[in-house]
This record gives sequence, structure tokens and C-alpha cells, in this order.
Amino acid sequence: MTAKGPEVNSGRAAGDGGPYINPCEYSGMAPKIAVGADDLIGPSPVYRIVQDNAVGVAVPGDPSLNFHPDPQLPRNAPVRAAAQVGPKGTANIYPEVRNMCFICDRIEQIKNGANPYFVRELETGYVVIGDNQHFRGYTLFLYKHHEGKTELFHLEPRERAKFMEEMVLVSEAVSRAFGAEKMNCELLGNGDAHLHWHLFPRRSGDIESCGNNGRGPVWWYPMEKMYADDNRPTPEELEDMKQRLRAELDKLI
Repeated sequence: MTAKGPEVNSGRAAGDGGPYINPCEYSGMAPKIAVGADDLIGPSPVYRIVQDNAVGVAVPGDPSLNFHPDPQLPRNAPVRAAAQVGPKGTANIYPEVRNMCFICDRIEQIKNGANPYFVRELETGYVVIGDNQHFRGYTLFLYKHHEGKTELFHLEPRERAKFMEEMVLVSEAVSRAFGAEKMNCELLGNGDAHLHWHLFPRRSGDIESCGNNGRGPVWWYPMEKMYADDNRPTPEELEDMKQRLRAELDKLI
């Protein structure tokens, strides 16, 4: 990672497939390394960064770019590409960054038995608990494949129907397991184009006074609160959540 690419201040790097770098004030701390953007852990992109040979995330809007270690990635995890964050959110893009997919990486962790958030494999995808749990029970359903299949209309009709059917079953299991009053189901892909569903159990008061008198979509809740470290489940809490969700999936599948 010695040769640097073009400098950008927001949006995509020059050339197709470059990473999304969200503009963010930089406080003059020692430079850190940002690796693309990852909407897997929430509905909005966050920096994937490397600091002192550990891999973590930094939340946009946090002026200090505070480092939050990512428990799904080990220390000294290999970094295939990076962008160095500079003043006021500018970034020097390393060319190697352009074809990264963190969902593919996490699926590889599942296959290698190294993803503690993994719940169950279905025919078309993998069920995982979300990293941050402000919306308790937040779950993702990750499609198994990526190349050439980044939109629902890219899937063959039978495959698409099965993917949608399984998402609905997972959503119902999440609702039952975690006592949702309403389920929000989102397939976005602006950070990682890899097909994946965000499944949010919703409850009265879960966005506090934000939105329309406390009512509205999850992204109306402040990102710094949604991604706060104290919203990450402990190992014991995570295991309990996985067991609850597996039990409900067993009843439906």
C-alpha cells in the first residue's frame, strides 16, 4: 500500500467500482486507514479502518474518527486495500480497494467457522445477528452469491422467489423471537452491492424523540447512538439471541 491513487473528498473514487468515502471532519490525529464503506452493520455506511494492526469502524459524523474494534475481524487481519483518511474527510485511495466486499468476507468467515454472529444457513442465504443492537433483534439475511447478481431482477425467477420467501420466514422468526411490534425490511446495497436484507424489529419509543414525535424509519435515529459500543451484545447476550432466533426458525422451516 505504497502507491496512492486519486484524492477525493466524497462519493466514489475515480473509476468504476471505487469505494464510497463519506465526508467527515478530521481532527488532526495520526492518520488511520479507511477500507471502503460497509453498510452491513447498519443502514448507513461507516468507515472500515485499520489502526495498530487491528480492524475496526469509525462512524461518520464523529469528528475524531474514533476507532471501534470490529469483533468479527481478528487483530492482524489481512487488509487487501485501503484509503488513508486526511483533513476534512479527504482520502487518498489505494487502487487495490476497488473490488472489496465485506459481505463476501463475512460469508467466508461463516464458511470457516469464524463468524460469531452466524445463526443459520438457508437455501439462498445466511442468517446473522447484526453487530449493533439498539434495535434489539436486528438481523441480516445475506444472499449466498455476488458476481453479476446485485439486484433482485438479476436473479432467475425461481431463485428470486425462494430468496424472498426465505427473507419473509426469517423476518417472521425475528419478530417472534424478539417481540417486535412491527418489522422493517430493507434491501439497499449502496455501501455493499451484495444482496442482503436488513431486518429491524421495531417497538414504540425505539427512536426516542427523533422523527415524527418518535415515529419514523430507523435512519432517523442518530448514527452515533445506533452504532455506539454499548449497543454491541456481550458474548452471553449474543448466544442467547442466536438460540432464540434458531428456535423460531426451527418452527417455521
